[in-house]
Amino acid sequence: MNYLTNHPKLLQFFGLLVVFFLLCLFINPSENNIFWRLPSLIAGLPLLINTSVEYLMFDWMPLEVWDPEIEEFEQKPLLKEVTRAISLSILFLIGLIREIVLGGVKTIVTFTSWDFVSENKWAHWPALPWTVVAGGAIILGHKLQGKGLAMLAGFSTIYIAVFGQWEPSMETLSFVLIAAPISVVLGLVLGISLCYAQQKFGLLSLGNQGSFIVNAYPVELQVVDVLLVLTTVLSIGIFITYIPVRLLQRKFIQKS
Repeated sequence: MNYLTNHPKLLQFFGLLVVFFLLCLFINPSENNIFWRLPSLIAGLPLLINTSVEYLMFDWMPLEVWDPEIEEFEQKPLLKEVTRAISLSILFLIGLIREIVLGGVKTIVTFTSWDFVSENKWAHWPALPWTVVAGGAIILGHKLQGKGLAMLAGFSTIYIAVFGQWEPSMETLSFVLIAAPISVVLGLVLGISLCYAQQKFGLLSLGNQGSFIVNAYPVELQVVDVLLVLTTVLSIGIFITYIPVRLLQRKFIQKS
């Protein structure tokens, strides 16, 4: 008895094992038995969601939009055009950063045409030499942490270039440089919007129990709080980034 008292998990395991075999023996295999099959109460919910999204994307609020390929107006849904415009804007910014580092013509084509680029050979965005990117990383590392981080930044860029990973690495960098600021802005906009909605409409109420002066949870939006949250998020990001950088610095630099 003392053994079972000192090892409660073993007793729990055997208890669950007994319950398992009892359920296997006494539950009748029937579609009407709730212990055999749970009723599909929300089986149609995925189809409803898909149908609603499809309606919003392809049928809701059609607009007359000029199509330059067929040179005439055609009807296109509003939500699809808005999401397409947002995605094209983000892709343009990503492509711009990419071509600043790797070079290309797509940014110029956006404001002109492929015919213009074909007729003018000078219409090409020149790529930055890897030495310039490496030098920028070294200068930034020296400014942030000193000689150790500068040496690590230089070693990393040379490592990427030597092993033939320069182009995919710069493409990843272009994604990060655009995605990170957009994520911060969207988070701030969402937080500020929720605070304003709570102030205006009282989305979260205190309920009917008790006597309260106000009916909704009181919130107050202050610029200092927004800056504090932004600073905290950036500090956490820098701290999380600093840990692996510091470990790499100790591993590759102090040994050399």
